Amino acid sequence: MHKWKDKVELSLDNRQIFFLFFGLSVIGCFVFALGVMTGRRIQWEPGQEVAAIGGQDSLALLEEEETPEDERFAFQRGLSESDAEAIPPTRDPAVPPRDETEVRAERAEAADQASATAAATARAEQRRAESDEVDAKIAEQQQALAHATPEAAQPKDASASASTSAEPEGPRRFTLQMKAFSRQEDADKLAATLRHNGHEVRIESHDVRGRSWHRVRLGAFDTWDEALEAKQAFEKAEKVIAYVVSL
Repeated sequence: MHKWKDKVELSLDNRQIFFLFFGLSVIGCFVFALGVMTGRRIQWEPGQEVAAIGGQDSLALLEEEETPEDERFAFQRGLSESDAEAIPPTRDPAVPPRDETEVRAERAEAADQASATAAATARAEQRRAESDEVDAKIAEQQQALAHATPEAAQPKDASASASTSAEPEGPRRFTLQMKAFSRQEDADKLAATLRHNGHEVRIESHDVRGRSWHRVRLGAFDTWDEALEAKQAFEKAEKVIAYVVSL
C-alpha cells in the first residue's frame, strides 16, 4: 500500500485549468453584481435606521423621503407649466381679417347708442324733477286753499253778487283731496290702499297746461264745517294729509 501511495500524483492539464479559472471568474462576477444591487437598495445614512434593524421595508423608507429638486433641472417645470391659458385666444388664421371701416362703424354705433341712452336717462330725470316740482306747487296751492275761510271764496261786493245771481248756480260743495299724481299707476296705488282700509275714494283726471293730473279724492260735503271735520277724522285714522277743496 505504501508503495501505491507514493505513486498517486495529482496532475491537471491545460483544459481543466482553463475551465477552473473560468468558473471561478463567473462566480466572482455574480457575487459582485449581487453586492452592488444590495448596496443600492440599502443606503446607510447617519441617523437613519437600516431596514433590517427597524423591521421596515427599505423601499418604503426610500419613498417616504422627499427628494430635493435639483436646480439644474428647474427649467423643466417651467416648460411643463405654461402660462398660455392667461393669453386671450387669437384670431383663426383661416378666417380673413375684418374691414377696418366696418370695425370703426360698429364702434361709432356703440358710442352713439351709449350717448343716446345717457341722454334719455337725463331727460327722464329732468321730467321726474319737473313733475315733483309741479306736485309741490299743487300741494302748496291746495294747502293754502284748505286754510282759507269759506267767506273768502264768496263775492264781497253787491255788484259781484248781482252778476252771479243773474246766472243761478247750485249750492257749493266740498271734498277731500289727498294728492295729485302725474302717473295713473301712482294714483291707483294710493286709491287701492285707501279702499283696502274701507274708504270710498275716487280718482279724477284733469288736464292742466297740456299735462294730465290724477287727483285722489274722498267724499262730498255740503258745508265747509262738515268737510273740515271729515278731514280731521281722516288724518287721525290714516296719518295722511288731506286738503279741503271745492267741487
